[in-house]
Parts: sequence; C-alpha cells; structure tokens
Amino acid sequence: MTKYLVEHGATINETNKYGYTPLIYASKYNNYKAMKYLIEYGADINAKNNFEYSSLIYLAQHGNLEGVKYLIENGANIDDYERSGDTSLMIACKNSFDDIVEYLVENNANVNAKNSWGHTPLMYACESGNLTLVQYLL
Repeated sequence: MTKYLVEHGATINETNKYGYTPLIYASKYNNYKAMKYLIEYGADINAKNNFEYSSLIYLAQHGNLEGVKYLIENGANIDDYERSGDTSLMIACKNSFDDIVEYLVENNANVNAKNSWGHTPLMYACESGNLTLVQYLL
C-alpha cells in the first residue's frame, strides 16, 4: 500500500492533525518494510509528531533493535528526545532493552543526557531494576 501511494503522488512527509508522518506511523507500528521504503524515497528521518516523538523514539520504546539500527545507519539523530526530554537511550533503559542500550552507547549516544526532571539513562536503568544495564552504564 505504501509503495502504491508514493508511486501515485502521495506526499511522503505529509502529516495528519497530530503531526504523524507515514514514517512515524510505520515506526510506531513496527512496520519495518514500509519504514525502509519511505526512507529510501526521502522521508524525513528526524520528523517529530505533535508529541515530539520521532521514529527513533517509537522504535526504542518498542524494543525494535533492527529498526533502531536502520535509522541510526541512515542518519537519525541518536540523541533525539521527546517532549519530556527523554532520549531513545533513556527510553531503552526504562524498558530494559539491553541490546538497544548497548547499540546506542556503542554509537555514541549521550549517556549523561538529562531530561526535564534531571533524570539520566543510569537513573532509569536503576529504576528498572536491571543490574546488568546499571553495571554497563557505569
């Protein structure tokens, strides 16, 4: 469906009233095939919706390592953040997605970033009770 729409003139970065682009929807619902297609055809990889969620934030939230890797490899801002200031690294720490945390850190995500409440990735790893992540971040 995505391919058909793009080939028939759909605007690739069009947004709805909530600011969702097709790429953000594809990322939010883990549609990797559509996501890749949209990026290949020029979708704004760092676009944010009205809630300041980008594709990278949604993929980190859902534990989609393959999608996170693809976005980073194609130029997504690794330290992107949502409305409260949580970065993809913080979100991965909150949800104990060790593989995503390791990938983001290995690709130079800011481990000292603070959100609007002063929380850091390490604080979220502690709150999640994931000692492996805590040790990794130390």
